Amino acid sequence: MKVIFLRDNDIIADSRILKEASSLVKVGHNVSIIGWDEHRDASSVDGETSYAGVSLPIHFLKAKLSYHHKVFKVWSYVKFEIALFFYLLKVCKRIDAIHACNLQTGVIGLLAAKLTHKKLVYDIFDFAADTRNYPAGLSQFIHHLEFYVINRADTTIICSEERRAQIKGTHSKHLWVIYNSPDLPVNHGPEGQQPKYTIAYVGGLSPYRFLPELVDVVAMEPKWSMTIAGFGKYESMITDYASQDEGIFFLGKVPYSKVAEIESNAEILVALYDPIIKNHRFASPNKFFEAFRLGKPLIMIKGTGMSSWLTKLSVGAVVEPSKAGIQAGIKKVMANKSSWTHDGEIMKRTYTAEFSWEQMTHRLQRIYQTLSSQN
Repeated sequence: MKVIFLRDNDIIADSRILKEASSLVKVGHNVSIIGWDEHRDASSVDGETSYAGVSLPIHFLKAKLSYHHKVFKVWSYVKFEIALFFYLLKVCKRIDAIHACNLQTGVIGLLAAKLTHKKLVYDIFDFAADTRNYPAGLSQFIHHLEFYVINRADTTIICSEERRAQIKGTHSKHLWVIYNSPDLPVNHGPEGQQPKYTIAYVGGLSPYRFLPELVDVVAMEPKWSMTIAGFGKYESMITDYASQDEGIFFLGKVPYSKVAEIESNAEILVALYDPIIKNHRFASPNKFFEAFRLGKPLIMIKGTGMSSWLTKLSVGAVVEPSKAGIQAGIKKVMANKSSWTHDGEIMKRTYTAEFSWEQMTHRLQRIYQTLSSQN
């Protein structure tokens, strides 16, 4: 099938869309991507990225995103949505299916699919109404809008079993779970190489992930060290810590292909989502799957998505959502070094049996085989 993916970002650092798109190409589908270049307000441009040995054509829609005021930010999104709609109308004759990621592209994807009689796959990375604490009326509107898209899409994808509860009440025609499992080869480094630092964090430097608390805890312990990679609101704060503390290293933005290498050189990984954000209670963190594939000790916050697996398997640490809780969790894991090898084997076996990307690729293949048979 000829499939076009829709996403409201620059694609390059979006591991999930790159994994899904490249996996479909590998099994014979013709895939292209529409992204958003939010830094320029000019005409659209065609580009290309390579991922896992696959070349993926990308068409970037341009609508400069302003952070100065909420009104300007909303207007930027409106311009993007309008540009996306008209571009889809132009190219829909050449495609068979639209793969829309999140509500930001789901509504326009649904409208274009219905007008042009194409198949729609609606892929929920994050349930929109629960991404932040919206006012009640606005939250209810977004909630109903997303349910509307789910009920009318040909197939809906969620990223964890827990999210079934989040979309309870919908009537999806076909519902699939595609976990955020890693797909790139594991880089263990030279044989016998020991981890270079205590903790690794690679991801968004955003609020509600306990980054200030985590960095402060590491800075207080001379024997601990930490490597951080990513970009976002806390970038300047992390840079300041790294310049003042020899045990904290900041790499900035790195390609997804470097993630496994960074994490392989750490003793402990963390996925510290704040459960005050409802979406975090249903999260499917990349770090969870990366830790399980590597067999690395993992620290998660109590009540967040996938943390129940740590409790179920008695591995890593599930901690209270506080600085003291994070500190206690690191100390607990460090005190249990003698069990790391045993626990790591349990995690690796669980990953292979439950979460491997090979299984996710087979699910994607079945989704599009079903859609193709309906044409």
